[in-house]
Amino acid sequence: MKPTKDNLRNRCEIDPVTGCWNWQRGKTSRGYGKLYANGRHDTAHRASYRLFVGPIPEGQHVCHHCDNPACCNPSHLFADTPLGNMKDCARKGRLGRRGGQVLTAAQVQEMRELYHKGGVKQAVLVRRFNVGRSTVSQILSGKRWAHIGEEQRK
Repeated sequence: MKPTKDNLRNRCEIDPVTGCWNWQRGKTSRGYGKLYANGRHDTAHRASYRLFVGPIPEGQHVCHHCDNPACCNPSHLFADTPLGNMKDCARKGRLGRRGGQVLTAAQVQEMRELYHKGGVKQAVLVRRFNVGRSTVSQILSGKRWAHIGEEQRK
């Protein structure tokens, strides 16, 4: 089945205050609407962007101005690079949270120094900084927070 504008809108409830089109069907653990179309799983906000705005540019994320993961209102959606998405998350105070913890640039730098120069194991860093193991791994490999310490690696 190929999603259409009408069947996507019919699966949403419009919030009269915010204007959000809140997805009323299945959702991911993070609250994003999910659907199955064209033989693949997709998120409702990405499907909405494709239907109402156009193709999602290569390598870009579909982000929410409203910060409501269930929202599918195309006027609340925008495409951005992964870095732009992370900066948007940071501006809105949603970056690096686990148990309420938000990492600072100084903590990221300290984590890298402890691991690379001090030989501290990743499991210790997970407990010390109260973040997930994958977050630690991605920080240490430069997949996350790549801009921190760039001048030191050059």
